[in-house]
Amino acid sequence: MHWAAQKWRVIIVDNFSHPGSRENLKRLKELPNVDIIDADAGDSEVLNRAFNCGPRVDIVLHSALRRADSEAFKEPKPYFDVNVVGTFRLLEIIRQFSKGRRPRLIIFPSTRKVYGSLSQLKIRELDRRYRFDNGAEAIAESQPLSFEGPYGCSMGSAEQYVHDYSRIYHLPTVVLRLSTIYGPQHYATPEQGWVTHMAIRAYLGAPLTIYGNGKQVRDLLYIEDLMRLFDALYDHCGTSVGKIYNVGGGIENSISVLELIEIFEKRLGRELRYERRPMRGRDQKVYVSDIAPLRQHYGWYPRVNIETGLDRTISWIKTHQDLIQRVLAKDS
Repeated sequence: MHWAAQKWRVIIVDNFSHPGSRENLKRLKELPNVDIIDADAGDSEVLNRAFNCGPRVDIVLHSALRRADSEAFKEPKPYFDVNVVGTFRLLEIIRQFSKGRRPRLIIFPSTRKVYGSLSQLKIRELDRRYRFDNGAEAIAESQPLSFEGPYGCSMGSAEQYVHDYSRIYHLPTVVLRLSTIYGPQHYATPEQGWVTHMAIRAYLGAPLTIYGNGKQVRDLLYIEDLMRLFDALYDHCGTSVGKIYNVGGGIENSISVLELIEIFEKRLGRELRYERRPMRGRDQKVYVSDIAPLRQHYGWYPRVNIETGLDRTISWIKTHQDLIQRVLAKDS
């Protein structure tokens, strides 16, 4: 929607299997400059067809990835097939292109999970949140990698292929290790968009689930700010190509689960119900992205703070309540 609104021609390759994605598809079909290929994005023939739809592609955003840590433990093979093999196929297709046909930028949205549980870092427990106790406030790209579990291994392997194809074959890639992204138009699940998922359940009056004591901290980034970053990376692709960045809301937009629930209660004017479950293994107690390099290289920083972003998200839920309930009930 973002690039289509800027009058770019957009080609979407997806099988629209994620909950609610076909509702968004209906809106996309109304746009004259959007071409949709409803098929598996990991199919080489389908990808070749997409690249042959017109002249040179400017940006490839490779987000056809599986993103659910707990589900990956139950069925690891689909995560390897989609995240590793699918990414490899895409890279190989682009590698065969002449330099004049290659995209100007390939964006790979990776994950903070490539750093593992971060259990080696000292953590201090405060009243409502955890915090780092090693003198650092955020995680930089120099943090050692630690691929853990089928999801972490699949995403770590995929991003390494993406980065290495830039070094060896000079593909114009940039890797973004995303923290928590949220916002409207996302029919979220507990493991794919947990903030929006909690917002939906809070608004509908359904009980929430807290894993552990709820003091875990994440930095939140509103979807509009992420799209602004994509634009900045493209506008400065001479700088961004070959780079790896941690991407999130940064320390100013960090929040614990308990603090997030407090905001929902204030916005909704009522106390929320929640149940506690044991903390999940490999869960990071604190993760905050060091976004200083993005400001330094591109002048980018989050413009939408947590309160404003949550207000916009709740407003979308309010105006689409019946549709959200139908979609989530259908896909549950």
